[in-house]
Amino acid sequence: MISIIVTILFILAAWRYGDWRNWEKYYPTMLYMIVNAVLFNVITYEYPTWEWEDFSGVFSNHTLLDMWIIFTQFPAVVLLYLSNYPKTVGGKIIRLLVWVGIFSGLEVSVLLVHYIHYHNEWSLLWSILFNFVTFTMIGLHHRNPLLTWVLSFVFILFLCIIFQVPLTKMR
Repeated sequence: MISIIVTILFILAAWRYGDWRNWEKYYPTMLYMIVNAVLFNVITYEYPTWEWEDFSGVFSNHTLLDMWIIFTQFPAVVLLYLSNYPKTVGGKIIRLLVWVGIFSGLEVSVLLVHYIHYHNEWSLLWSILFNFVTFTMIGLHHRNPLLTWVLSFVFILFLCIIFQVPLTKMR
């Protein structure tokens, strides 16, 4: 239920503050974020770093809940993040810090109510780092997609090595 409320809030915020007239401009970055999230879920399916637990019964498992978040919240978040994207370095840093704060704050909230569980050495600190990388990559993808795909591949490889994700267990 928490994820439904958060999704509604993000969609309402995107509807109110997002640049809907130019949504096509942000669409490639929305797809980039979706593809990366799905790829990460596929790679870590047998070796999860975190899992959602929906106590409401709306979502019967982590995968369904994660797909809900990926396909509803992420496009709204990209639209909000990139709408009126600052031109100055200082403005970009402030925007990055605000969004890392929003996502990290949400994660602390769901962690406190046991809506998320960490596995395989993942922690809140890793999530905060992940949020920094995610929002940095969203801004970079909007300007330079090819470089962003290369850096994303390197970051995913880095995470697989650090967390010793056993790729041999993949289906």
